[in-house]
Amino acid sequence: MSGDAKNGPSVLQGKNSWEELAKLDPCWAILSDRTKQFGRWDLDEFFHMGDQEVSRLIESAERMGYWGRDTVLDFGCGMGRLTRALSKYFNRCVGVDISEEMIRKARELNGDIANCQFKVNASAELQQFENDQFDLIYTNIVLQHIPTKAAILCYVAELVRTLKPQGLLVMQIPTAIPFRRLIQPRRRLYVFLKSLGFAGAFLYRRLGLHPMQMNYVRQEKVLSGWNPGLFHFNLWAMSFLTGPPIQYISSAPEFGRGSQREYSWVIGKGPEYCGSEREEQCHSDLRAWQSPGGRALAPLTMSLWLLKRRVGRCHS
Repeated sequence: MSGDAKNGPSVLQGKNSWEELAKLDPCWAILSDRTKQFGRWDLDEFFHMGDQEVSRLIESAERMGYWGRDTVLDFGCGMGRLTRALSKYFNRCVGVDISEEMIRKARELNGDIANCQFKVNASAELQQFENDQFDLIYTNIVLQHIPTKAAILCYVAELVRTLKPQGLLVMQIPTAIPFRRLIQPRRRLYVFLKSLGFAGAFLYRRLGLHPMQMNYVRQEKVLSGWNPGLFHFNLWAMSFLTGPPIQYISSAPEFGRGSQREYSWVIGKGPEYCGSEREEQCHSDLRAWQSPGGRALAPLTMSLWLLKRRVGRCHS
């Protein structure tokens, strides 16, 4: 990974934006409901929605036969909304975020939960975590706010690296965003006026501007981004609105490094894992899981369920 991708301007830009958002309106920055903007989120309701989201996640994972319950990573944890919900199911829960202010709030709000730990990560790598460390990694409406596509793919590689064999990675990435959001006029005007000396609180509360950035990575880019290596995987993908619920993609090298073990990777759920008699139930579970009420998280959103499995050598 290049130094620019690891610690360059894009990472610093993202960190600065989220430090500002954490001070301006942290709950809305995490769950951007227009009716809750400008401090109108009720904290109990905010955390209750985290409980509901994690309950759906665990229920779907269990129906698919997933069983790991030791260590979980909440990537982009914000104020710990999902980390605290995950603590009911796992022995050790780690929340990581790029914003020091978000982590400060998370520690303050969740200090009474013994099995939750919160850490700052201001790099496009997750160097503080070892290979094969987490049973479950969950990240939802997070990667879409990373400033560059290269940095998004770097994070995806790191999430895969830190996932245990037999571990499950659940992540969401928009495959496209509407032209209106692509231009992001509110963010651009916020950044411009802030550079002229206007206060962030004034720009947000009086003018409705904010520094939140939206990004996407096309499905084919994500699926072609696995670096050559010593391992192989079977790749399955789910694209809720742009293709079949489950589609076989290919067998290809995985982007692990520094290990001689071999794995099979499953993104989404395929019949080899669910069992043919349970395949339709798995498809149904995943379609319903995508967001509350079965609504799409974004106009074109790809949700990937990746199972890291130790297997014998694959042959193409």
